[in-house]
Amino acid sequence: MWLRDMLPGDIRNIRVLIYGYDSVLPNSKSTASIKTFATSFLQSVIDSRYLINEAQRPILSIGHSLGGLVFKEVQFARSALFNNIFRSTYVAVLFGVPNRGLRNEALRLMVDGQPISHLVSDLAPDS
Repeated sequence: MWLRDMLPGDIRNIRVLIYGYDSVLPNSKSTASIKTFATSFLQSVIDSRYLINEAQRPILSIGHSLGGLVFKEVQFARSALFNNIFRSTYVAVLFGVPNRGLRNEALRLMVDGQPISHLVSDLAPDS
């Protein structure tokens, strides 16, 4: 992944963390939602910053497509538990994010009757 492989050569003292989640649709048994992914993301960041010197490092987040929606959901999760993370977040770069929803008729047909279908419904325009 280019973030992990190239950025450390360009930015001194950088630590690259890559967060992923199961967004496979066909035959998925997942009941996860965007909110579930956001909560898991925040917990992963907390877990990676357990040392004092780690807790003060600046955070730059990059989100693409569904990842951008997950990051935006993180902003709604503000609480005292996450204050250090929000104070440390300097930049968020979001691209390819379906902010106005996604016409996803084909996806809905693909997941019809599966537990993950609510996630696809959440991506529809006006959802």
